[in-house]
Amino acid sequence: RQQSLALLEKYRDYPIADRVFELAWSHSLVVLRQMNASEDDATLFNSLASAVLYPVQELRAEGQAIGRNRRGQSGLWGWAISGDLPIVLL
Repeated sequence: RQQSLALLEKYRDYPIADRVFELAWSHSLVVLRQMNASEDDATLFNSLASAVLYPVQELRAEGQAIGRNRRGQSGLWGWAISGDLPIVLL
C-alpha cells in the first residue's frame, strides 16, 4: 500500500506521467528493433501470449484426441524433449 501511494504521489503531475509513457513507448520500439520485429509482430506476440496465459476452449484439442495420448513423458524423449517443463504449442 505504501509503495502504491508513493507511486501515486510521484506520477500525480501529468507532464511527468506523460513523459513516463513516452519513455516506455520509446523503449518498446528499441526492444522491437533489437529483436528485428515490427509493431505487427508485437501485436501477434501479444495475442499468442494471451492465448497461452488465458486459454481459450475453442483453441484446445478435442477431449478424444487428448485421451488418445498414451505415451506420456517418455514418448517425448525420442525428439530430445525431456518433458520436465510444460510444453506450449502454437
